[in-house]
Amino acid sequence: MITYDERDLVGRLSGLGRESKTFFAVLCAEMPLYRRYVDGSGDGDLEVLRGIVERVGGCSRIRAVI
Repeated sequence: MITYDERDLVGRLSGLGRESKTFFAVLCAEMPLYRRYVDGSGDGDLEVLRGIVERVGGCSRIRAVI
């Protein structure tokens, strides 16, 4: 089970640059919506999105957060 620890999250995000913070925000906002779209419509491909996330995340300090 994943727990929400705001203090820990804020601490981990504080060391990130603007681009990484933006990526993290987009990921948090879009991933659940896209998953719901794929599940409901049968269209789309979560693995493609996960690959993009891995590629972008691997190129930045965002890996420390996710």
